[in-house]
Amino acid sequence: MKLSGEVKDGKLITHPADWTICMREYDGKRVVVDIEPEKAIRSLRANARYWSLIVPLAGDVLSKTRDVPLSKEQVHYVLASAFLGCDETELGLVPSSTRVLDTKQFHAYCEKIEVWLAGKGYYVPESG
Repeated sequence: MKLSGEVKDGKLITHPADWTICMREYDGKRVVVDIEPEKAIRSLRANARYWSLIVPLAGDVLSKTRDVPLSKEQVHYVLASAFLGCDETELGLVPSSTRVLDTKQFHAYCEKIEVWLAGKGYYVPESG
């Protein structure tokens, strides 16, 4: 079971009900507790905006140089390659993953794409 909280003055502060539920599950058992910083992952809203607005606009730009339109996954592959770079793997170079980006990194990634789109004459509405 995962339990989140905040450390203040050397003490773990959690929601009391969450802690109680967690501890009841392990009553009478020895446990190991791992503590790690919480990673700020992108919101569902930011992810939805990327896939429903940014990727289709980029796909439109990219399709103008091809006879066949690209799928959303293909557009994402091109965007990640161009704006995040590539990683060396056993299979060769692959685009860096957007899954490992925290909130700020994902926002910066999207902003780079939006600047590129603006340079191509595409308006991207502000996220609200």
